[in-house]
Amino acid sequence: MAIKGGNIYANLDFNVYGRGVKGTAFLGQNKSLNAYVLENNNSIFSSFGAEKKGGNTFAIEYLDGLPSTEKSRITLLQNKDVLSGLRTNLISGKQQLLKSKDEQLTVGGGYSIQLLDNNSNKTFSGLGLELAYDHKFKQTNLSTSNYYATPNYGGMRRGMLYSDNSFNYTSDKLNSFSARVSIMDNRPNYISKQYNDYIEQTSQYGNQTYEIGYMRDLGRCHIGIFPYYFGQQMLSNSVVGGEGRKNWKSASVRTRFNFNYKDAFQYIDLNVDNGYTYQNTSNEPPAPFFSSRVNLSYRNNIFGVNSFYQHNAFYISDALANNGGNNYNMLSIGPNMSFAALKKADELYYIG
Repeated sequence: MAIKGGNIYANLDFNVYGRGVKGTAFLGQNKSLNAYVLENNNSIFSSFGAEKKGGNTFAIEYLDGLPSTEKSRITLLQNKDVLSGLRTNLISGKQQLLKSKDEQLTVGGGYSIQLLDNNSNKTFSGLGLELAYDHKFKQTNLSTSNYYATPNYGGMRRGMLYSDNSFNYTSDKLNSFSARVSIMDNRPNYISKQYNDYIEQTSQYGNQTYEIGYMRDLGRCHIGIFPYYFGQQMLSNSVVGGEGRKNWKSASVRTRFNFNYKDAFQYIDLNVDNGYTYQNTSNEPPAPFFSSRVNLSYRNNIFGVNSFYQHNAFYISDALANNGGNNYNMLSIGPNMSFAALKKADELYYIG
């Protein structure tokens, strides 16, 4: 039995956060039962007088298996959000049906009922379904992950259609080839009594990726090149130029290049994504244009650096942030450091 008090965060197919109590009962054989009683407020104490109540969350979660080898999960949740005036009742779960060295099959789903405080006679019900399958056979690997939720589903992936499918073939110990098709379409129906216009500006979004790839193992180095097509669409509400509700679309041909190196003392990871956008109906910026995204990470036993650089728009939603500029650059650099705090003969702990 374990009890935790204070600020609690959890992903229960719902964004659970706030101050309160989480209790855990360990049932043996990696099975556990969690209970959450929370107030939707992150401040443990405030000196600004009476705080505005954010609502509350009650949840019970049953788990079978460790996080890395989870066999099943079921969650019952009730949430009241004072800001939106929305009450959510949700049941969701996941079950592993097949588990072997070469094959895995997992299914999941959820059902929710929501209602507004100012209209308790009208309810909004929703459904979510999930399926993931992975199969390995000799030199090939087939993987598919699929999810669908109705627009009124009360879980985190409300209104989402998602399908990611990949095929990998290893010709020998050094060379491998891949193909991937990914489709995502997000069209939630937010029934909150507040901020509907703001939420809809960025929530109605979808993309499609069609990719092939080649990877080579060079010992301590690994390289990969992945040319792909990237299409996007987003429903915009009077965001840019004051021209009213528009259905933006863009289409690009791009190539990702990956390089990583690792030895006993250091690790380097470089990802470069360059592309040519030949269609962009938002005209922010007008097509055609070139764009690039670079992620570079370096780490050794003492310090590391994470950096990111972007030239011009990658996502179609970047038009909401570049203030109408046709060309822009963004650079981010974040150093970090780690050192040994405790050392034993067979264990080494780092704080960074």
